[in-house]
Amino acid sequence: MPAIEWNPARGAREAGIDAEALREAMARAIEEIPPSMLRPEIAGCEAPGVVTIRVVDDREIAALNARHLGRIGPTDVLAFPMFDRDPKSGRLHWGDIVVSRQTARRVAADLDLPVSEEMFRYIIHGFLHLAGYDDVRASDRRRMICVQERILREAVRGGRR
Repeated sequence: MPAIEWNPARGAREAGIDAEALREAMARAIEEIPPSMLRPEIAGCEAPGVVTIRVVDDREIAALNARHLGRIGPTDVLAFPMFDRDPKSGRLHWGDIVVSRQTARRVAADLDLPVSEEMFRYIIHGFLHLAGYDDVRASDRRRMICVQERILREAVRGGRR
């Protein structure tokens, strides 16, 4: 299971997320993914990996969205798979997840949810992308959202966000 690195380090505090609850949710996510859908870089990986999470504002995520996906405007979450192995530690850097705190605040207010729950949702969504899920086709998106929401419910039901 990958370790989580926050960039900047205050990201977990800004997101209001318990890092241990997030690690547990990521472990559950891996269990939910059929082996045939797991990225080959992850399947059978012995050494623990690393996922970097960045909490940014709408301006920064909009710039990343335009640069990497050619889309105009902010989005909730972006995932950048890396799968580079550190030659010294053997740890696999799965990639970066970038979430917009402003979008999370706006959506959480609209839905009357805690901001931390919406941020958790975005991070799990990004993690599922890193692990192998895609949401380009409607059927794939439905499958991905179903897994995402089940993991989120389990994490929230456990009283951890």
